[in-house]
Amino acid sequence: MSVRRSTYYSFAARNAGVLINFVATVFIARLLTPAEIGVFAVGAAFVTLSQIVRDSGLGNYLIQERELTPERLRAAMGIGILTGVALGLLIVAIAGPLAEFYGHSGVEQVLDILAFTFLLAPINAIGIALLRRDLAFGFSSCFEIFSNLVWAGVAVLLAYQGASYLSMAWAALASTLAQCLCFLLLRPGFILIRPALGEWRRVLGFGSLVTLTHLVMQIGVLSPTFALGRIGGVDAVAFFNRGNSLTRMFRDTIERGAGVVALPAFAADLRQGAFRKEGYLYATALMTGISWPFFCLLGLMAYPIVRILFGDQWDAAVPVVQLLAVANIVHAPKILAPQVLIAVGAVRRALAMEVAVQAFRVAVTVACAFEGFVAVAAAQIAVHLVAFAIIQLLVRRTVGLGFGALMASCGRSFAVALASAAGPLLVALFYPPRPDLLWPPLLVALATAGIGWLAAIFATDHPLRGEITLLTGKVRSLALPRGA
Repeated sequence: MSVRRSTYYSFAARNAGVLINFVATVFIARLLTPAEIGVFAVGAAFVTLSQIVRDSGLGNYLIQERELTPERLRAAMGIGILTGVALGLLIVAIAGPLAEFYGHSGVEQVLDILAFTFLLAPINAIGIALLRRDLAFGFSSCFEIFSNLVWAGVAVLLAYQGASYLSMAWAALASTLAQCLCFLLLRPGFILIRPALGEWRRVLGFGSLVTLTHLVMQIGVLSPTFALGRIGGVDAVAFFNRGNSLTRMFRDTIERGAGVVALPAFAADLRQGAFRKEGYLYATALMTGISWPFFCLLGLMAYPIVRILFGDQWDAAVPVVQLLAVANIVHAPKILAPQVLIAVGAVRRALAMEVAVQAFRVAVTVACAFEGFVAVAAAQIAVHLVAFAIIQLLVRRTVGLGFGALMASCGRSFAVALASAAGPLLVALFYPPRPDLLWPPLLVALATAGIGWLAAIFATDHPLRGEITLLTGKVRSLALPRGA
């Protein structure tokens, strides 16, 4: 399968999954209180860290390994199962003390349920990695969409039945079981692998560094949840995470969708002899051409979007959305850079980068948590500025790609962002939304942003123009009769 088609499959799956989860989140936000959602967020944050250790970098190892022998595959399965069981038991053991630390018994209940996901999730992770290694994104996309549907259905149903914060915990367990069932029915050979530990040194030699890198990164990413949960309470966690969920919507579609394809594609280039800078710059131009207009619109129209989607009980999340939109504009040009470092084997440099960036993030987040969740959101802008400077330095040293070349590839994206933001900015200044006037200003902003985006793409001959032309051509060919 080609990289372009793989990217389309990945984006389709991510968009479908985000849409499913987003619709479920809208219902849950109206069925549960901010405090209930905050309790689940605190428990889920610790499970997220444990999941990174559980995976042990196995997915990335399986994708980039040039000679994936049966013994190495069996070692990956053995390591995954052992770490999954051990961490599941550890989560159960620390659930009680964590509940006491955060002053809410619900944290322990959430952790006890989520601990069971550690038994099957490593097997699913290896199956997905093998599909992506083969660029079989059609199958992996279907599996992800199905598991998202299960999560959404179970979460909304249980929340409606009064299960409170436990509804999302049970939904996570149900989706893990659903994905495993998909593999058993459709691709049993990808998970029915006899575990062993014969080649564990080679597997962990790569996987341990990748795992440590991801673990450090997630500690920083989740530091607002940890700090606000202790200092500001579960309500503060909920408001920050609700604002963050809207910006995460983009990360779960465009950024992660591209990242899923980028690492196998970069690794495939290296197996054939070299890393192509042109492909990286082209992909970065595509990313910024989509992300910058999106976050401009989101920041300018944060109030009506939050009020319409979640209701007036979440109005406090509006400034969080606006500040995190600015932070993600800074983040956009470096989205694919970590994949480059991993693909070329510069894992130690990636780890050093994450240690520096996330140490800074934790420090400023904890300091700002005493001022409230809005201050924590503002601090993320400074974090992404520091991260951008560090990672660009490492990319230049690793593959010889300088700051000037990166900015040149994003020049037309800047013009596209300005053109798409002009309409929403005028709406915010002269036709501002208010509690009794939400839809009309938002619709005008959406229409003008879309028109400005398309006009600028074609006027500047942005790389997105070629992708849009190619995609519309394929759609038109599918719509025409076979003989036409």
